[in-house]
Amino acid sequence: MGGTRHAKGLRLGVVLVAGSLAVSASASAVAARRAVFNYVEGWYKTRRLDSSLSYLSPAQWEAAHRTAVAQAA
Repeated sequence: MGGTRHAKGLRLGVVLVAGSLAVSASASAVAARRAVFNYVEGWYKTRRLDSSLSYLSPAQWEAAHRTAVAQAA
């Protein structure tokens, strides 16, 4: 159930991002994909805190996970 809510939130976020990036109707699909990718990689993954990741951003969690795996090896 939680995953469904999260997925809906992500879809809503993409819609809001697309609107805030002012991707016009004449913009190509490639330009729209690039704008969303830049948003996700530049802001969403680096700043958004996630309760399921102990209130770390996805980028912080991935870095901590890589460190833990390297230390365990």
